[in-house]
Amino acid sequence: MSKITKLNLKKGFTLIEILLVIVLISILLIIVLFNINTEDRFIEARNDIRKTNIQVLEGAVTQYRLQTGSYPTGLSRNYQEICDPDASSCAGYIDLKTFLVPKYLQAIPQDPNDKDNTGGSGYEIAVDVASNTVSIRSLSSESGITIAVNDPLPNAETTTTNTPLATTDPQSPPLTCPTGYIPVPGNSLYGTNNFCVMKYEAKTGSATVAATTQATGFPI
Repeated sequence: MSKITKLNLKKGFTLIEILLVIVLISILLIIVLFNINTEDRFIEARNDIRKTNIQVLEGAVTQYRLQTGSYPTGLSRNYQEICDPDASSCAGYIDLKTFLVPKYLQAIPQDPNDKDNTGGSGYEIAVDVASNTVSIRSLSSESGITIAVNDPLPNAETTTTNTPLATTDPQSPPLTCPTGYIPVPGNSLYGTNNFCVMKYEAKTGSATVAATTQATGFPI
């Protein structure tokens, strides 16, 4: 019986071994949770940088318009990605560096995850001239949030051109005036029909001049 009991004891774990396993598991959980929280803080910090960059860009473009009376050339209601500040070519992007740096900005802001010097900066811009609204948004925001200012733009104003109606003189029946009167055509602008006026003769010295007057009318 004593041999069987000893064999059974050797198959189990001691209290110290169990405690060591619990301690190791706790340490691993702490390390994992710390790493997760650290990454969340890094993401939040990068998103804060993006928010600041967008506000800085919006302020610089607005200040440029206030001082020059217009927006940088090339801006429109269509969103365009801003060119990387150190890019050798801005083909396919909107170049704001030549307009804003260094008078309005020290440098064009760049997304915190963008480490190269080519392509876009990670931010796109559009303007609505009618309402003087500048819209900027981040293309690389993290954690599924939207980082933008004045997005979307106000609805585009639609201009309606009113075509004036064609004016036609009212169709009046043939005008027959009595003896001593002459016909005068009506005018649709004033809403008048054809009418007759008295004909008279004016004498100047020895000459007799035929004349008409509209002071006395004979309406039809």
